[in-house]
Amino acid sequence: MTNDIGRRAYEHREGLVPGFTKKYGLHSLVYFERHATAPAAIHREKRLKKWPRVWKINLIRTDNPDWKDLAVDWHSEMSAQDIENWITRIRG
Repeated sequence: MTNDIGRRAYEHREGLVPGFTKKYGLHSLVYFERHATAPAAIHREKRLKKWPRVWKINLIRTDNPDWKDLAVDWHSEMSAQDIENWITRIRG
């Protein structure tokens, strides 16, 4: 769950955040959902985590059958300063 999907996709793509995606080298965003409130997003995320893998794969295939990276062009317009600000904020 994040309030800035563009920032989060960049962090994962560049391996800036330790965790599952960095450990397994996952860099593509193939599915996401928007929710009106943080509690609604958290609730949905918790439910999805309990789903069997095949259900998750079917959910992705419904909207993105070719598993294209949905964020591939999101950062092409970012300035070097924007990127540096993200990295500074992440490293704390």
